[in-house]
Amino acid sequence: MKKVKRLLALIFVFVLYISAEANTLETDWMPDPALRAAVREVIELPPAAVLTKDYMLWFDYLHAWHTNITDLTGLEHATHLRDLNICDNGGVSDLTPLANLTNLVYLGLCGSQISDVSPLANLTNLKGLDLGGNNISDITPLENLVNLEWINLGG
Repeated sequence: MKKVKRLLALIFVFVLYISAEANTLETDWMPDPALRAAVREVIELPPAAVLTKDYMLWFDYLHAWHTNITDLTGLEHATHLRDLNICDNGGVSDLTPLANLTNLVYLGLCGSQISDVSPLANLTNLKGLDLGGNNISDITPLENLVNLEWINLGG
C-alpha cells in the first residue's frame, strides 16, 4: 500500500509539472508577437492552439522577412534550426537567444539594428552569414567561424 501511495504521489507531481508547462503563456517565453506568428505559420499551428516550447523542436528552418520581428527571445528553444532568415525586420538588435543554436548552417539577419555579434561566436557550423545593413564595427567574434563559405557585412 505504501508503494502505491508513493507511485500516486509521483504521478500527481508529474501531472502538475506537465500542466504548469502547458499553461505557461507563450508570451512569457516568446514575447515578440511577430516571431510567434512566424513560428506558428511554419509549424502550421492553429490559432486556438497554445504554442509551447516543445513545438520549437518541430522545425529546422524559419524564414520571416519584413515581419517586424524585434525580439528573438524564444528561439533559443529551436535547437534543431539549421536555416534562419529574418532579414529586413529593422528592429532586431540582441542576438543572445541564438548563442547556442549550434546546428545553424545559414543565418540571415540583414537590415536590422545589430551592433554586437559576439553571441554568434560559437556557431561554428555556419556556412553562410548575412549581416548586411547593420551597425557592426567589431567582427572579431566571428573569427572562429571556420566553416563560413560566404559572409555579407555590407551596408
